[in-house]
Amino acid sequence: ETALSSGRKNETKEALDDLFAHLNSLAASASSIPNLLSLLEKERTLPVQGSRRKSSGTADGGIHLLTMHAAKGLEFPVVFLPCLNEGVIPVRNAKTKEGIEEERRLLYVAMTRAREELILTYARGYPGQDRRPSRFLRAFHVYASWE
Repeated sequence: ETALSSGRKNETKEALDDLFAHLNSLAASASSIPNLLSLLEKERTLPVQGSRRKSSGTADGGIHLLTMHAAKGLEFPVVFLPCLNEGVIPVRNAKTKEGIEEERRLLYVAMTRAREELILTYARGYPGQDRRPSRFLRAFHVYASWE
């Protein structure tokens, strides 16, 4: 059962909208991926304020925001993997064959955290910045070519 099918659709949609708006503002203020990860880590350790609730599990329909590394060994009904672009996965500094294979394994681990539904996304681009989907997505036939 997903949060949206549990009878609290409006409440859950509003919470998701708030979460995505907050994540977008964090992403807009970050100058790089490492900077964004640092901001997210700081955000994770802040005390809960206002309508944001701390959840010790998903029983209340809560959302867990985790890095791929932190998700190892865990499972969730739904897993959303955003921004699967070159330079993000594999990261820019993964230059060796071994480094790229480690990134591929990391993505595999993240994907296998989903029990029921897996959502993979990539960005086509941002204003003034062309982005390409991760080479790892080709294996899933998500796109034929990138023009």
